[in-house]
Amino acid sequence: MSEVLVDSNVILDVVTEDSHWFEWSAEQLESLSEDPLVINPLIYTEISVGIERIETLDEALLCEYFRWDSLPWQAGFLAGKYFQQYRRARSIRFHLVHCNNGSRGDGNRLVRRGYLERSLSGIQK
Repeated sequence: MSEVLVDSNVILDVVTEDSHWFEWSAEQLESLSEDPLVINPLIYTEISVGIERIETLDEALLCEYFRWDSLPWQAGFLAGKYFQQYRRARSIRFHLVHCNNGSRGDGNRLVRRGYLERSLSGIQK
């Protein structure tokens, strides 16, 4: 059994019952529910943009469904730099969580849907 880092878009699809992505995202989470589903502060931050109240967000991300992991400080710094590049370019669709993909360095899985993925090597949790 290996943990699964869950992309913010997958969670938002389910929480907001997105008309296009809800079914696919819900099926992915259901099929992976035997493994630990993991979020981190960057994922939490991205999801918060789509939710009005912190209580609603915390309820949606109950610890019984998701394990809340910390994030290496270096990964947060690099996420900020990539987000800065995104803000300057505005020509690519990019989410902060993808800065974290390579920072895990543990070979565990990621459930996400089709967005640009950036890999950062050498940063260990």
